[in-house]
Amino acid sequence: MPDAIGTTSHAHSIAPMLVAFSCEPRGVCCSCGARRTAHSAANLVDRVLPDVPRRQWVLSAPLDLRLTMAREATLLSAVVRIFCSEIERLFVTWRFRST
Repeated sequence: MPDAIGTTSHAHSIAPMLVAFSCEPRGVCCSCGARRTAHSAANLVDRVLPDVPRRQWVLSAPLDLRLTMAREATLLSAVVRIFCSEIERLFVTWRFRST
């Protein structure tokens, strides 16, 4: 009889046993991927990254450009290079303003 935790299996067993739901193909399941991502982020924050202020930069692109960048690595590299150089230029501008 199935329940909220898993399912009961009778195949190849003498007595019924409870088998938890799991995903066989690792890296595809949304639930497992989210759990691994949260665990990796917590590990980075707790053990790897120093406790200093940080900024998060997000590059947003139109859907057709995102799809093209996903297919063409050279285009993606060029866009990321331009994005990083613009952020660097912004930091240099901020540094000269504060002095």
